[in-house]
Amino acid sequence: MVDIENELNTIPEKLSFTNSTSDNRSTASSVADILAIDFHTSTTSVVSIVINADNDNNDEVPLFSIRQINKNFFVLLLAFILLFTAYSGIISLQSSLNVKGNVGINSLVVTHAFILFSATFLTSTAVDLFGLKWAMIIGEIGYILYILANIRPLPLLMYIAAALVGLGSAPLWTSQATYLSRIARYHSYHKQKKVEVIISLFSGIFFAFFGTMGIWGNLISYFVLNQSNHPQKFNCGIHFDPQSNTVVKEPHGVHETTRSVLCATFAGMGVVSALLLLFFLDQIRLAKPRKIFVSDVPNSI
Repeated sequence: MVDIENELNTIPEKLSFTNSTSDNRSTASSVADILAIDFHTSTTSVVSIVINADNDNNDEVPLFSIRQINKNFFVLLLAFILLFTAYSGIISLQSSLNVKGNVGINSLVVTHAFILFSATFLTSTAVDLFGLKWAMIIGEIGYILYILANIRPLPLLMYIAAALVGLGSAPLWTSQATYLSRIARYHSYHKQKKVEVIISLFSGIFFAFFGTMGIWGNLISYFVLNQSNHPQKFNCGIHFDPQSNTVVKEPHGVHETTRSVLCATFAGMGVVSALLLLFFLDQIRLAKPRKIFVSDVPNSI
């Protein structure tokens, strides 16, 4: 009986290898009281209780300072504006830039079909495997390849690149939302404010600026295409005369040099976006509860 009492008194100290916080010490002490009633309780369940409490606490501890939070938020915002300014600019031209064989429109159909597949089967695996940062970087590669494929829009290249966009899209946006939510939680911890308020604030600022991508993409397309392509002004646009019998000729295709300049500009923006994430965005890996088995417990217990 004396040996049992000594063993019970030393249990909180022996369980301290999991965490040195006062909460876990009190948890271990409570478990020891339960063992006093039924000493035959398995030690595996004891360790499991303490480990789970530790994981719950660690999820709320901020990994970043306020300065790091602001830096990561700005990097994430700028990277997404650059990438989707380029992507929105190129996809808005698919019905006029790649008319032959209807390749442009068909590629968008392929993209959305693979987005459905990616969102269903790949998202959680990609995030768990690569972490939030690398899931976004890998997802951006497909967008860059699709933009480059528009330089020579061969059907096979366009469809493969469009499929890569679809496969990377769901992990990309899931990682973005999770990353934004996580740094908002860290910010709320520092400022002692409600998590919901800060998440809404961060999301509102992000998408307010992100929504301007359509403006910049169309402006870039206009200035690049307008340099070497001369639109037909006779009986067209503001010069259109509904009473005129003049037949409006079909517009000529975009010059190859102009196409290359436009695609290279957009692809360069995508590369800059990926480099921003690579060199300036801090990694966040989502922690998972780790099961502790009897073999993991020191022999002295």
